[in-house]
Formats: sequence, structure tokens, C-alpha cells
Amino acid sequence: PTIMAASESCRLASALKKEGVPIRSIVVNQVVQESATDKFLANRRADQARALQHLEEDAGLKELQMIKGPLFDLEVRGV
Repeated sequence: PTIMAASESCRLASALKKEGVPIRSIVVNQVVQESATDKFLANRRADQARALQHLEEDAGLKELQMIKGPLFDLEVRGV
């Protein structure tokens, strides 16, 4: 995830809560797996860790179940 995407999720959750729309989970896609060792991936993982922390600490999101979808080398599409 990116900071921008995390911020958008925080704003959306706040708006939904204000309108009385219940939410229980948040899906976070493209999370770089901890096993990544390449310097680029390590930097990307550190940046994502900051975005994940932002989501975990947000008052409107921290009580939600967080589902992390791993980053794949190809775009995952439905059938």
C-alpha cells in the first residue's frame, strides 16, 4: 500500500462511519512479503510499513480486521 492509498482509506472509513455505514474489515493489497531481500523491495517494504502503521493507528480503522493481500509479479484478475 502507499501513503496516499492509506490516507484515502482513512477518509473513506470516516465518511462511511459518519453516514452510519458499518464496516468490519479492510483489504490491503500489494503488500511486499517479508522474505523480499532486494534493495528496492526492502525500500518498498519500509515505505509500506509506514502506510500500514498509518492504517493501524487511524481511529476509524484500527478496530477493523486488516486483510493483507500479497504483491504478486503479475496483476491478479478475476475470471
